[in-house]
Amino acid sequence: MSLNNKELIIAIGRIINSFGTSGEVKVQILSDFPERFKLLSSVIISHSGDNFPAKVQGIKYYKQFVILKLDISNSIEEAQNLKGFFICLNRKDLYPLPKGSFYIFELIGLTVYTREGKVMGTLEDVYKLPANDVYVINNGKRELLIPAVKEFIQEINPETGKIILKGDYAEIDGV
Repeated sequence: MSLNNKELIIAIGRIINSFGTSGEVKVQILSDFPERFKLLSSVIISHSGDNFPAKVQGIKYYKQFVILKLDISNSIEEAQNLKGFFICLNRKDLYPLPKGSFYIFELIGLTVYTREGKVMGTLEDVYKLPANDVYVINNGKRELLIPAVKEFIQEINPETGKIILKGDYAEIDGV
């Protein structure tokens, strides 16, 4: 994964259905910042590796969804054809995060080390749970689940490709 790729696109929503008869689409929000949709004038529509631009002509919120009117969809049939497509942004258009905070895509693929420098594995996923996120680390033999809290994490550095854990993990077999 190239973290320096400014053209990297990030999904912020998934079209789950049409809405109404004028071509609007119902979007499942995949972002921690649902208010970002109000600021959008254009997006990238992505499906199976194909990406194309769309202008946002209207937006409204409905329950836990956002309803978008896009310039590429003017009928219920056109909207239904977009079902399953992703609403994306270029990486450069993402909200800046506070220092020490990271987008999940910046963490996936990082190598996880103990504080002594022993490789624990690669971060493969992040479970978003009510109390805190949990990092899923795969070492080729098993998955390790580590709470993503300061009591367990010493350092996260996407630029060097490293996450360093606190504590002693010598007792874990296969690590």
